Amino acid sequence: MWVSHLEKHENQGHIFLKSAGTYGTINFFDSYSFFVALLNKKWLVINNNAYCILGKNSNPLNNKNKLYKAGQSRNRGIRPHVRGEAMNAIDHPHGGRTRGGRLPKTKWGKLIKKNKKQINLKQIRFKKIKIEYLKKM
Repeated sequence: MWVSHLEKHENQGHIFLKSAGTYGTINFFDSYSFFVALLNKKWLVINNNAYCILGKNSNPLNNKNKLYKAGQSRNRGIRPHVRGEAMNAIDHPHGGRTRGGRLPKTKWGKLIKKNKKQINLKQIRFKKIKIEYLKKM
């Protein structure tokens, strides 16, 4: 039996299976509760006095809708995602520089995106300079 809009306990309000096209199946009954299998293969234990709606939720193809411009997502309450690299230095740790320059680091100075070739080249150059300096002495 398909169910949707499940409550966990009595008079709590529906919590589970509210999205478009979702449903659960009642599999086992107990004296105090019943067991619902969800679509992600997990189980819920629901109180017998809790309410639910029989049947599936409509509009299962809701996630297939394509948004054609940014204004449509803004109307749905979704704000734009801005890369940290595109921000100013005050706004984000990665901001304030063009594509070249220093490697991005955390607030505590540890590397975020470790490019091993760049790091090794810097270490090799430093060692060469140090060796040449020692040879002169």
